Amino acid sequence: MERCALAVLYFSMSGPDWTFPFLSSTDVCTWNDVSDTNSTIGITCDDDDDTDTVTGLALSNSIPYGTIPWEIVLLSDLRSINFNEGGLAGSIPSQMMANLTKLEVFIATNSSLSGYLPPNIPPSLRHVDLGYNFIKGTIPSNWGEATVSFEEIHLGTNFLTGTIPTSFGQLANLTILDVSDNELNGGIPPSLGKLPNLIRLDVGRNVLQGTIPSELSQINSLTEFMFDNNRLTGSVNETFCRRSLGDLDVLQADCDEVECPCCTSCCVKEIDYNGYCYAVPRQ
Repeated sequence: MERCALAVLYFSMSGPDWTFPFLSSTDVCTWNDVSDTNSTIGITCDDDDDTDTVTGLALSNSIPYGTIPWEIVLLSDLRSINFNEGGLAGSIPSQMMANLTKLEVFIATNSSLSGYLPPNIPPSLRHVDLGYNFIKGTIPSNWGEATVSFEEIHLGTNFLTGTIPTSFGQLANLTILDVSDNELNGGIPPSLGKLPNLIRLDVGRNVLQGTIPSELSQINSLTEFMFDNNRLTGSVNETFCRRSLGDLDVLQADCDEVECPCCTSCCVKEIDYNGYCYAVPRQ
């Protein structure tokens, strides 16, 4: 079954152009390139038991193009998928996220993926990176259910609309949330202030409105907070400013609209960068 699924994947994603052996007569666990000591390109397997099963799929350096076939769900023990910086097109098969119940890492950045974010995801998912694609629609609210194990969510530079789910405040293990450079509206959910391990929060380059929730200053782990290029108003509270003197490495805002005397960098509208004002270090 695994050989069948990998054969479909091979022909669906430009396999003849891959730069490592694949579809050989040997065991599928040998279909890889381990010449790079820092990573394995191709297939990795779990050899903890008597029957090797495919647990990892990495094609990031082979620059695949094509579409992700639904048959990938036949790799039922898959824990990691890395299609970083490829030429993928089409949408993410909804069956993939719903049926790969052991999936922990899904990376598919810098491609041409379109369609929508799959609403059903496995509770095991820890790290998702779909930045720099053409994904549209809203962020499913059930991605923020407390049963999900998210540690990192990277959705920057897409065409997402709607609001940032308030349910994200339930993701107690979340360390990075990047939804920058989309078309998100509404406000920054105060519920994000409940995230005890959040290190980086980037909501810049959207159309967010309202004020900066004071609850965010309660996140003691936060070191980077970017909210520039939005329609936010008001001011950054005193607690944030006291923390910025030591704990916050980056605090970036539209200082003309948001009073932020302690920001590390401000958006200067006279300096345009691809339609956005450009953030420069505060003097």
